[in-house]
Amino acid sequence: MTNKRELSEQDICTQYILPALLKSGWDISKQVREQVYFTDGRIYVKGNQTQRGKGKKADYILYYKPNIPIAVIEAKKNIYPVGHGMQQALNYADILDLPVAFSSNGDSFLEHDKSGFSSLIERELSLDNFPTPDQLWQKYKKFKQIETPEAEEIATFDYFFDPKGRQPRYYQQIAINRTVEAMSTTGYAYAKGQDRLLLVMATGSGKTYTAFQIIYRLWKNGSKKRVLFLADRQALISQTKRGEFSSLDEFLTRWNQADKKSALIAELRQQDIILENLQKDIKKDLDLFDLICHIAWDRPPLTRKERAENVRKRDYFTKYGSQIRAVLDALLEKYATDGIENIEELSALKLEPLKQLGSPGEIVQLFGGKSQYVSALQELKSQLYHIAA
Repeated sequence: MTNKRELSEQDICTQYILPALLKSGWDISKQVREQVYFTDGRIYVKGNQTQRGKGKKADYILYYKPNIPIAVIEAKKNIYPVGHGMQQALNYADILDLPVAFSSNGDSFLEHDKSGFSSLIERELSLDNFPTPDQLWQKYKKFKQIETPEAEEIATFDYFFDPKGRQPRYYQQIAINRTVEAMSTTGYAYAKGQDRLLLVMATGSGKTYTAFQIIYRLWKNGSKKRVLFLADRQALISQTKRGEFSSLDEFLTRWNQADKKSALIAELRQQDIILENLQKDIKKDLDLFDLICHIAWDRPPLTRKERAENVRKRDYFTKYGSQIRAVLDALLEKYATDGIENIEELSALKLEPLKQLGSPGEIVQLFGGKSQYVSALQELKSQLYHIAA
């Protein structure tokens, strides 16, 4: 049998610390990150040459939920005392703005708690008695003065999930969490009587991305209904507004699917973005697609009539017979006057000008059946938005 004192630091993590976390109810896939480099290392300049120093790496960072870290663990070989890694753990906890740090040599844990949750700052815990996620969350709440269910709901609201896997850097995460916590009803800034916050970040540190995540969390959880975003360049504002879509193509794909488009419009209205009011400000008869693209991507907007005419000018219709061309032309006319949402359902075939071309059943049969009609309609919508892609 292997002597514990001969085990490596990684062996201590695998054989003793990880099982203790599992026993205490930690979700290893969602709440525990192991061997985490959270800095890239300091950059040293020597004449015309640069060299990057070693990054800081925590053995474990524990999360209440994604992007909300609450504690750090530093592991050491069993030949060292249980508290041998505490100074390193405290250093990492200070950098990451965390109230609780642990050190372990595989025999037990030494906990350092600066949250004020207990009068006991340091205590030794057996491997079977490591705190649960909820226990450490209570200490985090005490540390951050999150005192009401309403404040907790705001502080724990999800970040925007980037399907391409982009994650905030540790300092961005701290900035986002501190700001959102402070703007909860009892966050530490309000507890000190402050009603304004100043967040200072260096050039190139990702201020726009940080601002987007702050706006997203406060806006989506309903605590802030309106956000005024000021910048010295239009590009920065557009970059923030389009944060939910990494490209115009992604937005176009979602827009061309009727159910997703309806959900998107409903979501915007739920967040008090009244698209019709914005249309009045621009003073053009715009499709909502053009309105959003104009605001988020600074695209020159086209009216619905202009979009319909652009489709007619192409050779798109020529592959169909005269009867189908008449239906598609009537759909374009309906779109130009009433908007895209009014041609996406079969019920549109009962309305003018389409009902003059036959019953809904007769019109659908011109295409060879319902699925063929839906396919042709989808192609028509793609043609309508073609020039925006």
